This record gives sequence, structure tokens and C-alpha cells, in this order.
Amino acid sequence: MKKHIFLYIMFLLILSTACSLGGAKATATQPPPAPTQEPIVIPTSTVDVQPTVEQAAPTIEAAATEEPTEEPTEEPTPPPCPAFGREEFDEESPCWPSSLETIFIGSNVSNDLKIGVTIDDSQLQFQTSLPEDIYLYSFNTQNDYDEVILETSIIKIEPSANQNGFALVCHVNEDGWYETRISSGGSYEIFQYDAFKKQNDENPYVFIASGGTPTIRIGAGRDNLIRFECMEDELTLIINNKEVFYKQIKGMNSGGTIGLGLTSYSHKFPQKIGFDYIEIIQP
Repeated sequence: MKKHIFLYIMFLLILSTACSLGGAKATATQPPPAPTQEPIVIPTSTVDVQPTVEQAAPTIEAAATEEPTEEPTEEPTPPPCPAFGREEFDEESPCWPSSLETIFIGSNVSNDLKIGVTIDDSQLQFQTSLPEDIYLYSFNTQNDYDEVILETSIIKIEPSANQNGFALVCHVNEDGWYETRISSGGSYEIFQYDAFKKQNDENPYVFIASGGTPTIRIGAGRDNLIRFECMEDELTLIINNKEVFYKQIKGMNSGGTIGLGLTSYSHKFPQKIGFDYIEIIQP
């Protein structure tokens, strides 16, 4: 009986040991699940970042280059016309008109294409191929003279009639002027132009004197030196250094400007004349 109790106790001990070994083995093979840890949140230190204000990079302005302002272009003013001196007519002169638009035409013209004035061959030239009376004047209006002397060299240019008229004019004012006409045929004339008569449709050319003289060199291409002296109350005409006319004129309408021109008579055409130069001399 005691033997059976002993065996029974031993059996329980062995069974108990086996169970404990099996449980330990199971635990070793299956470790208990690791405890789940809450994710660790690393606190980020909040840095109060101020908003960055974008600053424009300083623009270095290039030194303002001032563009040159264009000065208004003024029309070149022609040189003043000298009161005294010599004009050679080598080119157009602002002092002596040399076109039909700028000269004075003292008569009716039937055909503008048959008259002319120009600077050519170093001469102030006038021409007409019309049968009627023609009066063409180039007035130098830049200076006034109480007294003045005009000197020029004149040439007849072919084809041209001998009955032509080289005109030298002085004392040109609102009332008229005085002029001498030289013909290549060997004669001269002196007239006063009366503006009042012209306004009343009368012949404005008042005759003063005329005459023939052997001092004029007749023919084409021959120079004749003409000197016309205009004083306050007297006129003198000198041709090729010889005085051919002198007269004292009482109540003379003196003072004014000067001029050159061509005068022709009816049915005396064609005419072409040239002034080589004009010299304005102080008396």
C-alpha cells in the first residue's frame, strides 16, 4: 500500500516536471509580443520665422545720358549786301535778283517764255525776243543812297539788235527813279520814271535828254565802260571815260536804291545784253 502511494507521488512529480519544462520551452519559442510603444514624436522647437520681405536688388541706374537736343535749324541768313563795293556776278547774288519771279517787270508781257534774266558766264544777262516794248529791272533794294555812283561794263550778246537798252537806275523810291539807257548802236537817253503817272495810266517815262556819241564801241562782244553819277540835284553820264551828259535838276526826287536792267522798243528784237560787273561807289 505504501509502495503504491509512493509510485503515485513519483508519477505526479514527473508529470509536473514535464509540464513545467514544456511550458518553458513554449514560452522560449514564442516570446510574448513586445509592448506597443506610442510613436515618439520629437518635439520641434517652433521658430517664429518672420516672413521675408523680398527686397528688390538695388538697381544701379546708369548715369542718365542726356541726348543732345537738336537746336532748331534756322534758315541761313544771306550775307548783308554791302553798301559799296563790286559785284562780279560769278554766282547768283542775294543782292541782285536774277529770275523772272524776283525782278521788276515794268510792262505787259505777251509771252513769259520769250523773256529772261539769269546769271551766266559771270554776267547778269537780260534777253527778249518779243516785238513789244519790254522793261526788265533788277533792283538792289538793300541800301538807300542820298548820292551814289554806279560803274559797270556792258556787252551786247549775239543774236541781238543794236537798238537795245542797257539801263542803269538810281534814286529808286516810292515816287519813281532816274535812269540812263545806253544803246549798242551808239546813243544814250536819260529818263525820270514817275510812279504817279503810272498810277494814272500815263506813260511814266519822262524824257530828260538823249544824244549820240562816238565813244560807244559798236558791235557784239565789245566792252563799254559806263559810269552813272547820281547826286542830290544833278546827273552825270560818262561812257568809256568820256563825259557825254551832265545836268543839274532843280527839285530832283533824290534818295533811294539802285538797279540794272534792259529796255527795248517795239519791233527791235531779239535783244540779249550782259553786265560784266557792277561797282557801287561812294561819291
